[in-house]
Amino acid sequence: MAASVLVGWLLPGCGPTPPAAPPAAPKTGATNAAKPTANAATSAPPVTVGAFTDDPHNGGRDPFFPRSVRRAPPPPPTASGLGPGPAKAPVITAASLVLHAILRTPTSRLATINRTTLAEGEEGEVKLPGGKARIKCLEIGADSVVVLVDGVRRVLSFREGNP
Repeated sequence: MAASVLVGWLLPGCGPTPPAAPPAAPKTGATNAAKPTANAATSAPPVTVGAFTDDPHNGGRDPFFPRSVRRAPPPPPTASGLGPGPAKAPVITAASLVLHAILRTPTSRLATINRTTLAEGEEGEVKLPGGKARIKCLEIGADSVVVLVDGVRRVLSFREGNP
């Protein structure tokens, strides 16, 4: 069997056939129609480019929330060139800390200062007109509270007309 396959390859006309040549293009009278011209490339329709840019630092807007300011450009640097500068600490005056309530239970006492409730020895943030401040409640009395604000002891008591 192997001998017959070998003989088939050696005899002319019995081997594999070469690939057929591609068919010739039909000849027409208009020879210029088949050739592309320089004007054919420029007559293509123009490409439409969208107007949306997604660059938050160069005026790009959020397409879903166009009035949002979260992608606004960052503030200009300060004179030192190190950014917007440190946040200013709020000014704490005698009128900015208000004792709203003192809650007494048999086991503990709580004081509400600027709508923040603190126990004795507890530290927390209170809201002020100019921001937030961290205070520590040192002692809660019958009608007054001793707090520590920026290392300074202050005694807060109920104001006239404050329930």
